[in-house]
Amino acid sequence: MLRKLSLVLLVGLFVAPMAACGNRQGNLLQEPAPIQIAGLDKTEVGKAVMRAVPRRGWVFLDKTGERIRAEYVHAKGHAATIAIDYSGDAILILYEDSVDLDYGTNEAGETTIHRTYNSWVNYKRRDIAQEIGQLRAESL
Repeated sequence: MLRKLSLVLLVGLFVAPMAACGNRQGNLLQEPAPIQIAGLDKTEVGKAVMRAVPRRGWVFLDKTGERIRAEYVHAKGHAATIAIDYSGDAILILYEDSVDLDYGTNEAGETTIHRTYNSWVNYKRRDIAQEIGQLRAESL
């Protein structure tokens, strides 16, 4: 009996954090998480974002002011279009459009999308963060 209780507690310790991560990721569509970059020149930030866009198969669409639009099309036809807004203080990735990613509204009135979108956006955030890190290293 003690072994079963220990196993249940052990499983709970691993499952609870993963569930929390899943919930946090579900908010990217409704509450995009900015990448904080205080103190950098926005022209250089724009260049860093442009270098990060083509990674992982994303395609640059256009640039207007401090907004860069990009699109990713998966081999199976799923697609997402995002806008990347930037300044000298923060970078924000915003949803624009998608194909076959179950974008819609649930019974609670919340906007939802397939978790794959969150995964793609998180990878793009990492790509941008790497370029910003490189920008910071070059300015030392």
